[in-house]
Amino acid sequence: MINLTTGKHLNLSNVLLVRKNIKNDGLKQEIESLNNGIQKQGLEKAGPYITAVRNIIENGDDIQLDTEIIIPLNKYTPKIGEHTVLKTFCIKNAIYYSYKGNKKDLQNILKDIYTYIQNNYVKVNTPIYYVNLMGLDNIGNDDTEVDIYIGVA
Repeated sequence: MINLTTGKHLNLSNVLLVRKNIKNDGLKQEIESLNNGIQKQGLEKAGPYITAVRNIIENGDDIQLDTEIIIPLNKYTPKIGEHTVLKTFCIKNAIYYSYKGNKKDLQNILKDIYTYIQNNYVKVNTPIYYVNLMGLDNIGNDDTEVDIYIGVA
């Protein structure tokens, strides 16, 4: 069993929050597009990319992920294009795990986390948030370094 931290908080200020359906291989392109919008507003990314998959939408062979993308910014602006910027974003009382390794092994870590949740009768109230510590160039690579947060009651 893995060593989880409980009661962890993730607090961010001035975050671009985008939720949309994205093809499995389209996340990097979507983030690049958002980065362009950020730069056009004269703003800068001020922290790691954060993603969460809320749902999987299957329509025949077409599979899309209902994805939340969070990008911390260096200062507040109400909107970037059609997307909302939040003054604060926080996950309180989260189960936390920091992972560095091959993405294929991440599934085993998630199984261990869900085993912990089931064995301890924990009520989950957020999706799994992945804080990508390796940056945009890492998306699509085999190796990863992410902090995992799951908000619980």
